[in-house]
Amino acid sequence: MRNDELEFAIERYHAAGREFVQGNPEPQKNVFSHSDDVCLVNPIGVVAKGWTETAATMEQASAHFSEGKMEFERIAHGMTPKLAYITEIERWQAVVAGSDVSSGELRVTSVLRPEDGSWKVVLRHADPIERRSSPLRTD
Repeated sequence: MRNDELEFAIERYHAAGREFVQGNPEPQKNVFSHSDDVCLVNPIGVVAKGWTETAATMEQASAHFSEGKMEFERIAHGMTPKLAYITEIERWQAVVAGSDVSSGELRVTSVLRPEDGSWKVVLRHADPIERRSSPLRTD
């Protein structure tokens, strides 16, 4: 598959993320593989393996969000004919569980592979970024 096809898939993935924080998991479910080896490691600690668990986890998580916005900062990406990865910072803001507006930053690595003529997400690993003082920080 060509690089422009991967970029198109990433744009669909980003659009799906924006819908997710609006409370709509369906676009995200459409950009993920529906295979038995799909895996979702979500920032609240849930690890879903296989399509059934992954879809259910997306539905449960998205149900807590509304009125959301999301931005993406690409850190790195790479592609071979059989696999691609993207590492990003996702910044989100949304009403969570019908309460006040919350926001956060996630460090996300996603792995995609071609399935039936388009790139599909087979792994999403997201962790919250905590801003703490550290001797290793340079900013």
